[in-house]
Amino acid sequence: MKKQKKHDIEAETAIIPWIVAESVVETAEHLIGTHIPDVRRGGEALEGAQIPDEAIEYLAEYARDIYQNNTEFRRKIRSPRDPARGRDQLYVFMEHWLASYLKKRAPRILKKLPGGYGWNYSPTVEAQRARKGAR
Repeated sequence: MKKQKKHDIEAETAIIPWIVAESVVETAEHLIGTHIPDVRRGGEALEGAQIPDEAIEYLAEYARDIYQNNTEFRRKIRSPRDPARGRDQLYVFMEHWLASYLKKRAPRILKKLPGGYGWNYSPTVEAQRARKGAR
């Protein structure tokens, strides 16, 4: 029986999923002007609350799991010609996963995000377009 090779996103790339997840959550919070709720606190945004570790941990762990088990995902993240492309791909994936996370746990917050967030609207893609247009 062949032993499955274990892949580790942090060992095989320069990407740290937790940092990308934190940035995605902070960007979403900026877009809606509030903190995304921590479901352990009843799903309500608390005045002066910190970034919910649960959402960040969920996104980071999901990225690690998918990277370890999905060849196509690894191919997209490990771009040999442009390492930044893999990082940007992870941002877009995490925006999608965050939208799904919010749809299940905090649909009112998801409705405050720009229409199509995580599906056909991505702050990461919009920033890339703006950078290309500025050249």
